[in-house]
Amino acid sequence: MFKERIYWKFIVSFVLFGISILTISLLLLTRHAQVVIESSVAQSIQFQQARVDAVARFFTESGSSSVVRLADSMEAHRYMLDQNLDDLKVISRWMESIVSASMDHYRVEMYDTQGKVILSYFSSPQKFIRQDQTSVGMVRLSSKVLQENVFNRYFPIVPASQYHFSDHPNIKVMLVLAPIFKDGYGHIAGYVGLYVNVDLLLKVMTTNNTLDLFVADKNNNLIDASIPNANAIWLHLINNPQANDYVAKERRLVRYPIEGINNGQGLVLYSRAAKSFLVERENEIRQDIVNIAFVVFVFSIVFGLLLAVSPSRVVTRLHRVSKERNQYLKIMDQYVPVLETDLHGVITNCNNAFAIISGYPKGQLVGQRASVLSFSSDRAQSQDMWDTLTRRLPWQGEFHNVTLDGREFWLFSTVIPIYHDGKVTGYMSVSTDKTEKKRLELLAEMDSLTKLYNRAKLDKCLAQEQSRARRYGTYFSIILLDVDLFKQVNDTYGHLIGDKVLHQLAIMLNHSTRITDEVGRWGGEEFMIVCPETDLEQAEIVAEKVRKAVEEYEFPEAGNITVSLGVAMYEAPLDLQRTIAEADCYLYEAKKLGRNRVASRLSKVTSLKTVGKARS
Repeated sequence: MFKERIYWKFIVSFVLFGISILTISLLLLTRHAQVVIESSVAQSIQFQQARVDAVARFFTESGSSSVVRLADSMEAHRYMLDQNLDDLKVISRWMESIVSASMDHYRVEMYDTQGKVILSYFSSPQKFIRQDQTSVGMVRLSSKVLQENVFNRYFPIVPASQYHFSDHPNIKVMLVLAPIFKDGYGHIAGYVGLYVNVDLLLKVMTTNNTLDLFVADKNNNLIDASIPNANAIWLHLINNPQANDYVAKERRLVRYPIEGINNGQGLVLYSRAAKSFLVERENEIRQDIVNIAFVVFVFSIVFGLLLAVSPSRVVTRLHRVSKERNQYLKIMDQYVPVLETDLHGVITNCNNAFAIISGYPKGQLVGQRASVLSFSSDRAQSQDMWDTLTRRLPWQGEFHNVTLDGREFWLFSTVIPIYHDGKVTGYMSVSTDKTEKKRLELLAEMDSLTKLYNRAKLDKCLAQEQSRARRYGTYFSIILLDVDLFKQVNDTYGHLIGDKVLHQLAIMLNHSTRITDEVGRWGGEEFMIVCPETDLEQAEIVAEKVRKAVEEYEFPEAGNITVSLGVAMYEAPLDLQRTIAEADCYLYEAKKLGRNRVASRLSKVTSLKTVGKARS
């Protein structure tokens, strides 16, 4: 009888315990469900805002870059000045390529300074029209509008009919405008305009199953929306702002300026939770609460004895630790770039931070070699890293990488082996972003006029190549280049034109040398090219390529100029200054021999052999 009383006492206690747990659980679940819904809506809004910014930026940059290139072209400049038919052919093909580049590129036109259309290319039907062929030369853009908006570049989104386009009057278009400059003093000879069909852009902006979306301008004029009867709903929301106070928090409008399109229209994205989404979530939560209530009630009776105080405390502590761990992992995933590879350097995994900084989607990186990210091949660094890792030791160093879209970035990385069952199965790289610091360093190492390396940076490059040559028994070559008769250029055209010549020459040097070569301004009109792992014969080929490119190029304001080049090769353990002096000596020998030539120990030997044969 005693045992039975104790038994029923426990049963009553367990039932009361279950009811208490059930009541508390339902209260917490209700509150948690509301938080989950609000969080889900907030995440959807943030995602939509990021998506809109990305798509808007893509639309504007894709149209802007093509228009600016055409407006800056020599053909457009000449055509606006003398209506040359050869330039017209090039411009027509250029316009066709711009329109064909994207389905959203609706029409491209050239205007004179008064806004009159002088050239026009249609996307559908595709045809090219000049002003003297049809009446298309009507004034569409007033000169005042052009002057006020040309430096904003983008015009407001309006229906095509507003520009008197009758082929597709109902589509919405945005004009991208760029000036054609007459000279280097900012005088405008005309304009290039691209009409972009933004219907697809607006569709992307207003597509989200979770949200009601409205796109309006700064004057609250509705441009597009994701729901039917949007105009009536929008007018009600705008004219009755207090109405939002009487609905749930997630139904309030969230205002987000769209900065990806800077057209003076002040585009704004308004977001709120869709009613269908909220109803669906509430039904799911209601059903979950019923199920949970039943389960909690039953299991509180059956397994109440197992849910003792001590195990509960252990579970609570574990939950807290797990939550903290997840928070740290989330922070690391978002802000600390991590990359994993197998033993051969093939990428097996990476986190979000690495995908974001590299510009590659995760799926695109996995399966490729890690070297796909390298901006340039540094064999010495690579060899040092693999030597360290094969000894099962961690390695630290800096990587110079390039993103998917071609931007450079730098990472300081710690690479460690990954063990599984006592065996090394791969490697993990944990990095910190050094891009901004590196860019500041690069600015300090750059010549302000030519945008090449300055003397201090060249000294570093030479010291590094000397150290590498001495360590690995390799060699490298130095090319010294001097502009022939550069004083005459300054005396004839002025120092401003002389500076432009040096700037243009620097661009040519970058294009005419290899990606592994280091190019810099040694001083005045003298430049240096450092060629890693290049013998004298190969360096002469590089120098001759540079000499020929300069000789054949006609500088816009100074005509043709030539350069003289001296080449020397460094081999350990020679003195570096001796090699530089040798290159300088051959540079002046090239000038003595008549300029516009390459001189080196090798060319001198070849010259002596030729003279000997002639004498014999």
